[in-house]
Amino acid sequence: MTTMEKTTDKAAPSTNGAAPAGAKSVKARVVLAGGAARILCVADIRGDFHELNRLIREHEASAVIHTGDFGFLDGNSLERMGDKILRHLLQYSPLIPPATRAQLLALPQPTPRPALVQQLTASSVHFPLSQFPHLLTGAITFSVPVFTTWGLIEDVRVVEKFRTGEYDVANLHILDEAASVAIDVGGLKLRLFGLGGAIALHKLFDNGEGYGTIAGGQGTMWTTALQIGELVQTAQSTYDPSEVRLFVASAPISRLGILAQLSLALRADLTVSGGLHFRYHASYNEFSVHADFESYQQKLTQARDSFMAVYDVVKERVDSSMNEQQHALLQKAINVVQKLPIRDDPSWTNTWHWVLSDAACGSLVLAVSEGRVSAETKSNGLGFSHRVSQAAPPPSALPSQPQIQNTISPLVRPNDVRTAARPPLQAAPLNAVRPPAPVTKPLPPRVPTGPAVRPVPLVAGAAGTPPVRPAQPMRAPRGPGGSTGAAGQAFANGGVKAEAKTDVKPSEAKPGVKPEAGNKQAERRGATPVQGKGVNGRAEKQDRAEKQDKAEKQEKQEKQEKTEKADAVNGTVSTSTPATNGNGEKEDVSGESSPPASPAPRRWSLYIKGLPTPASEAEIKAVFAEHAEKIILVKLVYDFQKKQKPFAYAEFANEADMQAALAAHSSGIIKETPISIEVSNPPRGGDAFRGPRRTGFRGSRLPHRPGGSTGQAKKD
Repeated sequence: MTTMEKTTDKAAPSTNGAAPAGAKSVKARVVLAGGAARILCVADIRGDFHELNRLIREHEASAVIHTGDFGFLDGNSLERMGDKILRHLLQYSPLIPPATRAQLLALPQPTPRPALVQQLTASSVHFPLSQFPHLLTGAITFSVPVFTTWGLIEDVRVVEKFRTGEYDVANLHILDEAASVAIDVGGLKLRLFGLGGAIALHKLFDNGEGYGTIAGGQGTMWTTALQIGELVQTAQSTYDPSEVRLFVASAPISRLGILAQLSLALRADLTVSGGLHFRYHASYNEFSVHADFESYQQKLTQARDSFMAVYDVVKERVDSSMNEQQHALLQKAINVVQKLPIRDDPSWTNTWHWVLSDAACGSLVLAVSEGRVSAETKSNGLGFSHRVSQAAPPPSALPSQPQIQNTISPLVRPNDVRTAARPPLQAAPLNAVRPPAPVTKPLPPRVPTGPAVRPVPLVAGAAGTPPVRPAQPMRAPRGPGGSTGAAGQAFANGGVKAEAKTDVKPSEAKPGVKPEAGNKQAERRGATPVQGKGVNGRAEKQDRAEKQDKAEKQEKQEKQEKTEKADAVNGTVSTSTPATNGNGEKEDVSGESSPPASPAPRRWSLYIKGLPTPASEAEIKAVFAEHAEKIILVKLVYDFQKKQKPFAYAEFANEADMQAALAAHSSGIIKETPISIEVSNPPRGGDAFRGPRRTGFRGSRLPHRPGGSTGQAKKD
């Protein structure tokens, strides 16, 4: 059961001039029967009051708080409405059927306004933009009290008739700057304040077509500075410390600092405001969205500066046109924006704000019981069902694809013997002479350097037996000082059987037999004893090491010459020349990992250095003059701070175009800065636009040679 007490007094003269005849000031007190109540909060109902009644029944609401566009429009509103606002209503009004909406919006823009209005009114027997006329006639009624502000798309003439008392609808209460409503519910006294219209700084001192403090025109309504001042005056005159104050605003408080300042001036405990067509409700206090109190204070300072900047521009004209009462209200508004909270002010943690989504998207219910206000939110949310069709099919549903052999070479350590394949080169002409294919030799047997370990034989083809992995290349043993010992030389020469191991573990040594006797025992078994014991042995090993190094260098040089000749015949440029070991197999001695053996297209590009920064693509092309049209890509290079580097690349479709451009323009001038042009030399296996490799502390680690010294990495 709901009861309401009203006290009606003759209105004082308007603070903005003469008030319309019959103006009334209403102070209402509403009592919601029962020990608990459910207050439904919605936004932007847009004249669909049948939908509002449905939401009341769905949520079993005891009262309604509405903010945003309510639908204060009637049949005469179309004549006062601008074309832009009319088309906005045609696009978003929930009362226009989709087929009619599509037909009206399909009309060309130059369509005369009378023809558009005629088609709109002919589309329905009732007023098509709002059900407000049915509220006036009683055809639609509200079963519970509805408290609302006006929104952005409203008719100021219709709202003014409620202020003058010409319009009166049962259970409909308009919250504005001149009146507030107190609700007794659930052991609480809830005081409601409201402020309607949009917040536009350039219209704060413009009343438009409105009378009194209400401002609007051409189908829109906005807030003025005088409204802010009068609302503060109303709050001060009705202040009761035993009440809970709830501020209702049409514009979102979360985005406007001036409304946050106004909520402080009203001493609001709770606020409810409309959003910008949000899909979900927002619930927060200022402490939750600001890192510290200074950030919160900065938000209010910016709002103050924006307000005062506008006021300083129109101050002389505004002050000269206002009376004494209006000056008093304007001063209250100025005090609102100039007063900043102090650090001890608890409002930035105690005041709680809700920003609502549209009524079509969801609603908020404030449940009041035993002096406690709890919140229940409901939202239709966002739809993600369209992503289901974009999901990747399961592995079982993927089409069968041919198996692609992995051609990436494993990491190569220094002194490792590898048979990694060289990256494929481009196809050569048919009449070109190709180098003979290298003959792959089987890997020699591994020479153990530690205790002998007997391998476990695997039976080929046995059930459950994993496939036999290929033999891994072994590191060639080195003697003291980094030279190749006897065993290493045998390993490198290939085809020579490894000598028998003569090292004997202490646990395996026989009593009475010295370790030196190992050579004699090996000789009695028919094996060749290992040389290199004593001074003569060390000299022999040193001589063999020197001969081996000379042989390796000579073979590497011959291999490099053959490779360069073959590359020259094929029309390609060799990016790396691998060294070879004693078996003629490739060996990486660079100290770095081998690049992936993947095919890469050849790019014909010129390296341009000495550029002034910044330099544009057009300026670089202008250097090549008649050859600029042959450039297919200009690559400008930037660092991690997005700062342009003083070099660039110009890419051509073929070598002939590149050489012609280089011959004609090997240098140039950009912005009075000389530049030089040369053929780009990209790194091995990389992109033509990659810069030179970094050196210094970010280079690769040098290999560690046995014997305690750090070897110097050889360059290709």
